Amino acid sequence: MDCTVLPLLYLFVLTQFRAENRYTLFLELLQQAYERACMRKTVRLLLLATLCGCAATPPPRAPQPDAASQRVDPMPISLALEEIVTAGVRPHLNNPLAARFGSMLAGERTLDGRQEIVVCGSVNDKAGGDKVFSAKVYPDAGNSFELVAIDDGSPNARSRVAGTCRDAGLAVPAADQKA
Repeated sequence: MDCTVLPLLYLFVLTQFRAENRYTLFLELLQQAYERACMRKTVRLLLLATLCGCAATPPPRAPQPDAASQRVDPMPISLALEEIVTAGVRPHLNNPLAARFGSMLAGERTLDGRQEIVVCGSVNDKAGGDKVFSAKVYPDAGNSFELVAIDDGSPNARSRVAGTCRDAGLAVPAADQKA
């Protein structure tokens, strides 16, 4: 029985059987049923609140790969890879036509079953000066290009690029060096 119906039933029994003494046992049973029903409703509300709390907690985070698994195996930069990288970096420069690329270092690795080539290099676009960059090329996905970080002149940009390259096990070459 529902918790809201039992008080009405209790009042009905009390008014109908008031003259007789037989109603006391029935009222006691009704009282116990009412308390159990209210308790069940309270328990249901607590369970619902608990379940809502469980649903609100974020799922457990996937384990982050350790630094050793993020390291790349060094590889030489082919002409095709150099073209992919230069074509991907140029749109992010102030003067893409005047850009002169310095040395680039590359390495390959597999993360989460996906092969990627990490490239760290430098470029001088005359207008913006020397910049360093970090990029990824995905050979399994049609050599798609991703610019991870570039020195855009902001205060921490160069250190962000250097950190990305260092995590991969590559050095950031200076802009005046040519591979």
